[in-house]
Amino acid sequence: MPTFAYSAVDTAGKKKSGVIEAADEQSAIALMTKEGRFVLEIKPQEGVAKKSTTADGERKRAKATKSDLALFTRRLSDLSSAGL
Repeated sequence: MPTFAYSAVDTAGKKKSGVIEAADEQSAIALMTKEGRFVLEIKPQEGVAKKSTTADGERKRAKATKSDLALFTRRLSDLSSAGL
């Protein structure tokens, strides 16, 4: 299924952007309108990795790995030792 990059405004007036899968551009606009968003710009995206999103279009947060945590604590220790 094709992927479309969009820029839209929700009912609260917040500008949101992201990626949506739909059969065609009109279907993508219909899905966004059904979610209560006014589409400002939409264009097809090819060959781009999909971003994980929740049902309301917000991005999912990736979990930190053990190596990420180890690197963070090492760097934090260095900064603390330096007096920052």
